[in-house]
Amino acid sequence: MGIIFSRDAFSRRLAEEATPETITSYARLYTNGDPPNLPHSHILYAYRDPFVRSALHAAKYRNRTDLCVLFGELLWYTFGEELSTESLLNGTPWLVIPIPLSKRHRRVRGYNQTEHIAEGFLKYADVRAFVFSPHSLLMTPSHTHQTHTLRKIERLKNSIGSFTVSDNAAIQGKTIILIDDVITTGATLREASRVLYAAGARLIHYLAVAH
Repeated sequence: MGIIFSRDAFSRRLAEEATPETITSYARLYTNGDPPNLPHSHILYAYRDPFVRSALHAAKYRNRTDLCVLFGELLWYTFGEELSTESLLNGTPWLVIPIPLSKRHRRVRGYNQTEHIAEGFLKYADVRAFVFSPHSLLMTPSHTHQTHTLRKIERLKNSIGSFTVSDNAAIQGKTIILIDDVITTGATLREASRVLYAAGARLIHYLAVAH
C-alpha cells in the first residue's frame, strides 16, 4: 500500500512552516548505522517516522521542490563540513551525482527530486570541494525507476542494467557523492555504484534523506 498524503497535522505543518527548523523539530533521526552492503553511507532520518514519510511524499509527488532543497540543506548541515574537509584534503573535487529518473517519470513529475536535494546540499558548499554532475549517471531507456510495490528480490532483479555512465573519462579516479531520497533495499544505489566503479570511480559516498 502506498503512502497517502492526508490533511493531517504533519501535512499542515509542512504547508505552513517548511523550514529546516520545522523538519529538525519533528523528524526522527536515523541511528542504525550503514544499510547492508553500503559502507560510507550518510543518512538523516528514519523513514518509518510519519512526519518524514509525509515530508518526502510531498517533496517527491506534490511538486514541493522547496522541501527537496531543504532536505539537501539539512544533509549539508549534518554531513557537509566533514565531507568537505575530506574532499579538500584529497586535493581533487568530488563529483556530486543525483540518482536519475527515467524519462517517463521525469515527464510525468516535471522534476527529479534528487537533483533538487543535491542542489540544496551544494548551496553552502565550497566550490573547491564539490562539482555538481547531474548528467554523469543516466537511466537506461529500457528500465524504469524502482517502486515501493516491488518486493526485495524483485527490486534487486529490476535494478540490474538500469544505469549507464555518460562519460567514463569524467568518472575515472574520482570520489563520488551519490545522492538519493530514500534507501530501501539499497538495490538502486548498489547498481549505480557497480557501473560507476566499472567506469573507474575511486570511492563512493552515499547521501540519503531517509532509510
